Formats: sequence, structure tokens, C-alpha cells
Amino acid sequence: MKREFEQGALEKLGEDYWKNYAGGRGPHDPDSVLSPEEIFGDLAEAGIEIAGQRVLDLGCGPGHYVRLFRERGANAFGIDISPKAFELAAPEVRPYLYHLDIENLEIFPDRAFDLALHNAAVYLHPEALAAHFAELFRVLAGHLYLHVISSDHPFWCSLDRERYAPYPGRPADWWVQTVEGAGFALTKVFDHPGWSWWMLFGKRKS
Repeated sequence: MKREFEQGALEKLGEDYWKNYAGGRGPHDPDSVLSPEEIFGDLAEAGIEIAGQRVLDLGCGPGHYVRLFRERGANAFGIDISPKAFELAAPEVRPYLYHLDIENLEIFPDRAFDLALHNAAVYLHPEALAAHFAELFRVLAGHLYLHVISSDHPFWCSLDRERYAPYPGRPADWWVQTVEGAGFALTKVFDHPGWSWWMLFGKRKS
């Protein structure tokens, strides 16, 4: 069942969030996201093609990654709960961004995407994560590229505890077990300076 947008969540993801997130660097600031060399270097190392791929960015914000993937020939789209984020999006990327909660994936058919990008957007209660990743398993035909803010990584200690209070503080092994419990298999782990782990999962072969 489609979940209604929570007013409290929308208020937290308003203008102040986007202007002051990450110590004053908004997600629309290229310095606060993976560089093209990092993100596409990771995927190339894993042997993942970009051109022609169907890509979904969950929690896409102003669509920075959506733009990068589309520039490289992917059929990329993004979803985000915050309408304020879309106001910051470049005009050329706005047609590919949708106001949608990451828990409301039932609108997508099975195996609708080849790759899902998940940049620390799992602001869900830990008990909801198993169902969330199970839905991702359903809509994916390929890989999940997930940024995990794990409590056993130094990056966790650098975060603003008040701003990141909703994020489940769990160690990396917990995240791996939770995602693999939905049917995925961990393929690679990438570590970039200033970030916690980026993990690549593929669908486990039956």
C-alpha cells in the first residue's frame, strides 16, 4: 500500500536541509557527491556498462547523479521525497525526477531497472529495511550500488548527530546481512576518502 508523505519528514528535508546539509555543502554541490571518476571508476572495475542501462537513483535530491548517468547514455531516473530538492535541479534533468518516497516502489514493474543507486538515502526504521530491500530486489534486474553509513566506520563519528538522528546506526556486517537477506549477494566494497563504504550487490543466482 502506498504510504502517505510524512509532514515531519518533509519539513526536515526543506530549504534549510538542502542549504546546510553536510557541514554547509548541499547535495547539489559537486564537492559533496562522488566525482564522476569515482562513481564510474567503481562501476567500470565491476564490469558494469553504463550506456543503454536503465538506472534508478533513490533519494536523488536535485538529480546530480541522474544527470551524470544520462550524459553517459543511461536511461536514468530519480525519485525523492523532497519537492524542495527539485527546485534546485537543473532544467534539463527535471523531466527525469519524480516526487516519490523510496518506500513506494510498487509503481514499478518487476525487473524495471538494471542498476539502482542508493546514496545514504535509507532514512527508514531498521525494521522497515528488510521489506525495502526486498522491493528493490523485485524491481532490479541487475545491481544495487549502495552507500552505507556504517557505525563501525570513522565517517560515522564525523556526522552531525542531530541531523543524522533518523539514520540507523548499524555496523557494516549488519547492512550486508540485511541486503543479502533480500536475495542480493555482495560483489565489491569501495572506500573513498571522506565517505563511508560504497557496496555493490548483485542479484543472487537461483
